[in-house]
Amino acid sequence: MINYFLIILIFSISCVKTGAQNIQQADPIYSIFDVDSLPDYPGGSAKLNEYISSELSKRSFETCPGVVMINFIVEKDGSLSNFRFIRKVCPSADETVMEIMKKMPKWEVGYKNGQVVRVSVNVPVKLQNSVNINTQ
Repeated sequence: MINYFLIILIFSISCVKTGAQNIQQADPIYSIFDVDSLPDYPGGSAKLNEYISSELSKRSFETCPGVVMINFIVEKDGSLSNFRFIRKVCPSADETVMEIMKKMPKWEVGYKNGQVVRVSVNVPVKLQNSVNINTQ
């Protein structure tokens, strides 16, 4: 009975792993250095700065000087997924920045060889003790 359970467990784990590998191979995630056309916030970097500054000014949180770095994937339809921290500053500010990033509108997509691709993007958000808060 125990051998039967272990065989089923091992088979289940290998199926899950194989399925994940097939999805990755079918839809790879590219770095910004590997694409022909970068994904971009609608309106470009200046509009991204405006969006983040505006959203930060509407919220109350502990201000810590430093740079919060967020990584996410720009999907083929421009939606954003797989958010994670690359660099944190302090819990209150980190979570506020993450919430703001997750609420961003769809981005313009990235291209490689004329095809729309998934692209991993890092966005640094510089926090200062003053009210002036912006992305680098």
